[in-house]
Amino acid sequence: MIKEEYKIKLAEKKQISQGEEYFFVDIRGEEKKIGLHDYKTIYKYPWLYEAVVYDCLGCKTPDEMCNILDKLFSDLNIDREKLHMLEIGAGSGIFASKLVERVGIGDISGLDLYEVAKIAAERDRPNLYKNYYVADLTDLSPDLLKELTRQQFNCIGVASATGWGNHIPVGGFEQAFDLLIQGGLFIFHVKPFDPDPECIALNRWIEHKIESKQLILRHKQPAFHRYNMEGDEIYYDVIVGVKNDSTESVEN
Repeated sequence: MIKEEYKIKLAEKKQISQGEEYFFVDIRGEEKKIGLHDYKTIYKYPWLYEAVVYDCLGCKTPDEMCNILDKLFSDLNIDREKLHMLEIGAGSGIFASKLVERVGIGDISGLDLYEVAKIAAERDRPNLYKNYYVADLTDLSPDLLKELTRQQFNCIGVASATGWGNHIPVGGFEQAFDLLIQGGLFIFHVKPFDPDPECIALNRWIEHKIESKQLILRHKQPAFHRYNMEGDEIYYDVIVGVKNDSTESVEN
């Protein structure tokens, strides 16, 4: 598919928080102001998310995370062909496409809160996901919970879908953790030292999982995410852990 070209102008207002960032874009001759995290609007337009976040703001998250995961999986002797992954906050499929190309994970299902995200993924990256579920992780229907549990996911991951009131809350991560089988991998992408209440809560939740030995930490390192509207670098932590079980693990 040929990517559309957009005329984009970033916010000129200084010192706005990451959750308040916005941009202007020309859509068929009409200038629209869109919040950077207004996914329901952004995903309506083919490749607009990539044009803003990747081309304008230099996002490197999928590449950075895949570099880390590729090396880590080799170090831990993880058989990538046996990974059955659920990506939460899947969006239009940027992270999953890199996982397939760079890491060799071929069995990925996606889950997102918005129907428009599923439509965007199918439009921009057809046949990428094995399944794509539209649901609120904090309020799964009994039928969908049964279906997701039946899938027996041994890897759950997230990229750029935490914080600022419009991403996955801690309750969603708790539900995702419950869906992960014992010995499975959980891949986190979270911003440390951020005053946002959801970021604080998620970091504390991860720390609790590790301290209580529900999650065995296998790797943690900072990775460049993107630039903010003022050109400052933003870094997130990539955290990889194994759901604790003494008898079975994806690690060889």
